[in-house]
Amino acid sequence: MACCLLAAGVYLLFHLNSDFGRLGERVMRAIELDPRRPFFHRIVAYLHHLHASELRVAAIVAIGYGVLELVEGTGLWLDQLWAEYLTVIATSLLLRSSSTSSCTVRVSGRPLELS
Repeated sequence: MACCLLAAGVYLLFHLNSDFGRLGERVMRAIELDPRRPFFHRIVAYLHHLHASELRVAAIVAIGYGVLELVEGTGLWLDQLWAEYLTVIATSLLLRSSSTSSCTVRVSGRPLELS
């Protein structure tokens, strides 16, 4: 997983000006999906309009998370205590950020806010 994230981040950094919409269409056709279907068409349209700054941010996040996963996994494999703490901290940060976000759901036409 970590190596895939690192590879994806490096690829994005070196291909900031690529047309990812066209690449998405080719991948969809290669696995026999029709990119003209509404759901896939929205994905391709979104990929066509990606800016280099958005790709740069995604690349940096992918590389950073990949490094974190690589360090964490190596430490756990070597049975290091600091890796266990790193795992707990990284996981708790992800859980906290997802649990503090609120969500609004409509029940019988009325908004119901979930926290």
